[in-house]
Amino acid sequence: EIIYFNFNETVLSEDDRIVLNKVIEKLRKNKDLKVTFLGFTDNIGSKANNIKVADARVRVAREYLLNNGIEISRIITYGYGEVMFRADNDTEEGRALNRRVEVSYNYGPK
Repeated sequence: EIIYFNFNETVLSEDDRIVLNKVIEKLRKNKDLKVTFLGFTDNIGSKANNIKVADARVRVAREYLLNNGIEISRIITYGYGEVMFRADNDTEEGRALNRRVEVSYNYGPK
């Protein structure tokens, strides 16, 4: 599951909410499951700003889950910035694929 963002934005779209609602459903069905949000950006702008943007993106995803009753202890966030590109940053299409929050699940200690 991946949430995509517009350039330098941290606003959730309706499609993003659909993805996050599926995450919430999985977490509600399995109380031992935890979620990790990994935030990434394209390579436009400074590295420092891209880390801030990536961090803000994972925080907005976390806040959505918190506002829907998921405990903070079940949510892990990392804002990486401009690393681990999924596509070429030389095109707008590629940069759009790199501006994302990836969702992963894990079972951690209680």
